[in-house]
Amino acid sequence: MNSITKKTLRAALAIGFTSATALAAGLPGANPVQAKYFARSGVDGCMCAPQGALKELIDSKYDCSGASGGDACPASIDAAKGTLDPKFIELFVDLMKKDPQIKKTEANRDGNLYAAGCSDLGGADYAQMLSPAGLSYAKAQPDVLIGQGTPENFKTWGAQEREDFVASIGRYGEPQKDKILPVLRTALTTPGQMLGFKKNALKLLARFGSDDGVAYCMDVLKQGNDKDVSEVCGYYLADRRTAAAAPILIRRIDDEREAFTRALGNLGSKEAIPGLKEEYEKRVGSQVATRATVALLNLGDKSYDYAGDLALLAQGRRPLSMNERQRKAEDMKSKRKGVGDRWKTREQEGQEDVARDAALELTYLTNAGAAGKVDEALRATAKRTDWPKASAMATSALAQRGDKGAAAALVKLLDSPKEDVRQLAVGAFGGSYDVPEAYHGYVGAKGIVVERAAVPALAKYIDNEPKAERRVNALRALGALRSFLP
Repeated sequence: MNSITKKTLRAALAIGFTSATALAAGLPGANPVQAKYFARSGVDGCMCAPQGALKELIDSKYDCSGASGGDACPASIDAAKGTLDPKFIELFVDLMKKDPQIKKTEANRDGNLYAAGCSDLGGADYAQMLSPAGLSYAKAQPDVLIGQGTPENFKTWGAQEREDFVASIGRYGEPQKDKILPVLRTALTTPGQMLGFKKNALKLLARFGSDDGVAYCMDVLKQGNDKDVSEVCGYYLADRRTAAAAPILIRRIDDEREAFTRALGNLGSKEAIPGLKEEYEKRVGSQVATRATVALLNLGDKSYDYAGDLALLAQGRRPLSMNERQRKAEDMKSKRKGVGDRWKTREQEGQEDVARDAALELTYLTNAGAAGKVDEALRATAKRTDWPKASAMATSALAQRGDKGAAAALVKLLDSPKEDVRQLAVGAFGGSYDVPEAYHGYVGAKGIVVERAAVPALAKYIDNEPKAERRVNALRALGALRSFLP
């Protein structure tokens, strides 16, 4: 075939494609995307019956509802397992396509091509909301999904869409960091009242080692804007070792005592010691004092045996209060019969909830000198079969503190006959990672234990778990865990 004939053929093909597109566009609301996924009928083609991959997604195979979100869609589970049919990846990309010339209606407020001109979508309403989860759990098409994070979209999306989107782009992990960071900056500058997406943005900025949120968080603490983000800002500024935040955190510690105490301990700010020591002396003997105890040990204060206190707490035993210490000293001087045994009984009393809470708090301990004593106490609790929840939390804490053996043991807990233990293991592997604030409150400083062997174990967990909420938690864990793995 000569070059003239080839050019003529290419031109003819181009005209044919253009004509087909124009023909589709000439029908009321019709477009090439809809031609793939809808059979149209009714006046002006307003009745749109799903077909092909879209019908399988929302009806015959997966039974997914856009309004319920991508985490509740079984297609996301297949995506996270790596078994999703590529036609659904293509569908998720198509569902996000928009045209600024499309008339936006109540049924199509975002101007999505798939919904243009349809007054009845046949159950495919808000199907585009399934796309971020489906693509990100599959770790597919990162450029397409991350490219959706424009200032315009952040301004027009609802609270749930923003939150789901930021959580989703984080699942691509370190390889896409340079593309994700500008989107996270956009998220922080977007006005709004439901701020879960900003909390997740700060979590990811910390994960990627970025200071892009420092100025924003300093303004949050100084000016009081976006107050709901204050707690996460405390964690973020501590992670970024922002020394200038310490005086503000000290003045505002009563606003977010738990988060700001942890932050001050990790910032290494000696000026925080007097206030934290006062808190310790007032609260020691109760679980409430654990945060201040960890912070003071991290700051290098030597006023008390903080490491000894924490070793006791890790085993479920409460240290003596300041008043008890004084009374014990007086009693021991008296040399009354049995006094030593009575104090020994008090000091050896153990409670599971004390050990469980202490284990979580010990994930924030950075003092290397205390590591041996504390880890030994955690290992003792991890072996206790009579304290299943404390044992699971101690195992999680050890894994977060770098104990490879504990990480392997945590994988085995996904098969525990006890539901609470399974849930603690799922949480440790990232079940709460995409829930704003929760990963700090329920897992600890790291927010996730990265262990490759947990990937097939979580997939097995999902297959065997009858409760939908539990399956969603495990799916989130699987997505978060895979985002840390190559």
